[in-house]
Amino acid sequence: APAPAGGYPVLYLLDGNASFVTAAQIARNTGNRPAALRKDPLLVVGIGYPIDGAMDQEARKRDYTPPPATEADTGGAEVFLDFIEKQLQPAVRSAWNIDPARQTLFGHSLGGLLTVHALATRNSLFSRYAAASPSLWWNSAQELQTIEQWIAKGAPTTSGNVQLQLRVGSRERAKRNETDPARAAKAAERRMNEHVETLAERLSALKRPQLQVDCKELQGADHGGTLAPSLIEAITLAQAREERE
Repeated sequence: APAPAGGYPVLYLLDGNASFVTAAQIARNTGNRPAALRKDPLLVVGIGYPIDGAMDQEARKRDYTPPPATEADTGGAEVFLDFIEKQLQPAVRSAWNIDPARQTLFGHSLGGLLTVHALATRNSLFSRYAAASPSLWWNSAQELQTIEQWIAKGAPTTSGNVQLQLRVGSRERAKRNETDPARAAKAAERRMNEHVETLAERLSALKRPQLQVDCKELQGADHGGTLAPSLIEAITLAQAREERE
């Protein structure tokens, strides 16, 4: 469809092998709605790997985890974000008329960790961030300290509005009556819901109008089960029109 006034909103997807086809079809479907309900056409950009499967676990562990490396082939987030900033985004801008105020990054699990890291360290690259079940437990919850450093510098450190959408599954929370010892141990160690809630509460407490935080626990969803519903909500976030003066 023709670009809307101001250009196309763009949704960049981490784990593109797993998420691109679904997201692209959902975005197409929004164009079939009645004119009064139709959203702006959305550019969907999947960032993936040359594999046949849904995820390259080794590559994503390398690319989505912030430095320092905690084990071999980890800690490559800055290199990966350099690729997005210096190669991918310029290529998209050169090919399409885009809306710089509606640039969204979506990631799940380790991809959600990278999404939060990009918010704290490269918030000029995107205006909207959608993190589904972000692995904030990585390296002893290091990213929460990175967020604190960002806050100390005056977060958000960009002139425009910044939106953060956080989603986590209710079944990711540690349960007292968990019958699977291994599952219980992992949940207790990673504290997925607690870390997400801590992040949301910390940023919301800043009460800065240019920083909007939307946090929700998805009922009945486990870690893998948050991907699809979070992706749908990320598309809505990406297509929402920016209020302009």
